[in-house]
Amino acid sequence: MNDLIKRGEVDLGFVCEPATRARLEHLREIAAQTLNSVKRLAHELRPPLLDDLGLPAALERYLASYRTTFNVNTDLQVAGFGDGRLAPEIELALYRIVQEALTNVAKHAHARNVSIVVERKAHSVIAIIEDDGQGFDVRAVMDAGRESQLGLCGMRERAELLGGHLYIESTPGKGTSVFVKVPTNDEDTDRSGG
Repeated sequence: MNDLIKRGEVDLGFVCEPATRARLEHLREIAAQTLNSVKRLAHELRPPLLDDLGLPAALERYLASYRTTFNVNTDLQVAGFGDGRLAPEIELALYRIVQEALTNVAKHAHARNVSIVVERKAHSVIAIIEDDGQGFDVRAVMDAGRESQLGLCGMRERAELLGGHLYIESTPGKGTSVFVKVPTNDEDTDRSGG
């Protein structure tokens, strides 16, 4: 019976009073919304496309959704990915760094345009995310309380966990640039499937 109620296959009119039935319906709606939110979050944190087709395709898909959701012009340039895939942990870290940088653009920058460049080099991969938004004082934000810098610290930690670096340049009124460089181990990363 419990499973049937969870799936909404029981008419609650036979189970309880009208006031209780209304509360149960409301709780069922909340549970369904929460489940959908968790599924969406899991998909955003590690989209299946990232595992299936790699970083460039996952970024293209994310940016298509981002453009629609936030009405921000985006430009993605990807180079050097013809020789196979990056290691999964590098792809995921770069995807999440770009995602967090774009979240910051949407929340704080009030930008109209964002440009993303991801280039695979001989022994590293770089990503640059630039916006034409309002910019900020990087030192002041980094010196402020932990809560105001969570996203920035998270991006930096992701890069550093892979032996890389992340730098942020920004000036109030002049936009922001995020630079990421992560080393690769190209000998073991050909996951092109062929």
